[in-house]
Amino acid sequence: MAREDKQTTQGWVDFLASLKVTVYTMIALGLAVLIGTIAPQEGVSVDPQVLAEKMGQPVWRALHALGFFNVFHSTWFFLLVALLVVNLVLCTLRNLQRTQRQLADAGVELDDKIANRMPLAKKLSLGDSIDEVTRLVAERFRKVGKVERVEKESAIFLFAQNSPLARYGNTIIHLSILFILAGAMVRLLFGIEGQLMLPEGGQQNVFDPGNGDLQRLPFEVRCDKFEAEFYAGGKRPKEYRSALVILAGGKEIARKTIKVNDPLSAGGFRFFQATYGSDSFPILHLHGRGVDVTQPFLFKQVQSIPGQRDGLLFDDAREEAGKVATHLRVNAGEQTYEDWLTEGGEAKNFGPYQIALVGHKTGQYTGILVTADPGVRLVWFGAALFFIGLFWALFTSHRRVWARVTKDEILLAASASKAREQMAEWFARLIGELEKK
Repeated sequence: MAREDKQTTQGWVDFLASLKVTVYTMIALGLAVLIGTIAPQEGVSVDPQVLAEKMGQPVWRALHALGFFNVFHSTWFFLLVALLVVNLVLCTLRNLQRTQRQLADAGVELDDKIANRMPLAKKLSLGDSIDEVTRLVAERFRKVGKVERVEKESAIFLFAQNSPLARYGNTIIHLSILFILAGAMVRLLFGIEGQLMLPEGGQQNVFDPGNGDLQRLPFEVRCDKFEAEFYAGGKRPKEYRSALVILAGGKEIARKTIKVNDPLSAGGFRFFQATYGSDSFPILHLHGRGVDVTQPFLFKQVQSIPGQRDGLLFDDAREEAGKVATHLRVNAGEQTYEDWLTEGGEAKNFGPYQIALVGHKTGQYTGILVTADPGVRLVWFGAALFFIGLFWALFTSHRRVWARVTKDEILLAASASKAREQMAEWFARLIGELEKK
């Protein structure tokens, strides 16, 4: 019974480590990526539910249940990745075992059985002194690697090899793919992406990841200036850019004017120029808790108070005696304070803050895509490891040479993992030298 269980387990291991599983899993993952690229994805492109009316509810529900509109977070996608990881791990372990067997295939001492397994082997009658032949062979072996010499039972054994690490190129490639997959999975599970909207002159430390829960940055982002250039006619944007400043504890730690595909990196986050627009912004003067600033804010969006963990929200507006009045909510700690502010009116207390509505202005705002990828270092390390392994596998060769010298004959053998033709030419030259003697 135990033997049958062992055979069953070994059968599953053989199947999961097979090339067939590798190929089919890669094809399935390729199709999954294609679906995720073509089909609208939740929180990334157009809301997939707009297709429900066109497709019909039954088709829509079936595709949605299968995760076609959230491919990269679906259960079946993670199962495919897990299957590929298991396949690569088992292949890597088998490759290591095979490599270790190859390295242990023969030691320093050479016999007829080992020589018969080698691709290059030759036995010659000894027509000269043992010492002279041994010296010549050792001299030639040094071009391969460090020569080991053993004397045993009236025979002299010589062995040389270059670095055995040359055989581990494929193992390095397998490990590199595992690192890349690990980095990709870390990004899918723990990566951050969202929108940060800033009016020109505004400052903020919260952004919207698109799931209804605001994310807070460990620093402040300020937009000093926004500029847009248009093609002739003034409708299509040619280029738009935002001059951003990153502040931590009131001190500037980074500054850059970002453009499309030219982001700013700071504190593990990247800030991409994504969109822009124009609107009318209330301008507030805030004083309290070390804050004394005047800046514009967005309407109907939760924003942070500069330099603080507290937030505010303009959620309504009305006209009072020909002036604009806005309703403001301030969250300070666990308390919420709210009141109406009149443009140009006196400052009012909102908990620890005194806030006045100085005025309003019509201007431009910039839309910044905020991303954080904790798996990017794993991906870069995996990519570097892949090219190292590829170079190692293609351009390095593990060469080994043996010799057994007795008073009557000399037995030679050689092998190479790569560049076997060059090894055969070297071996033939050595045989030629010995035959002349």
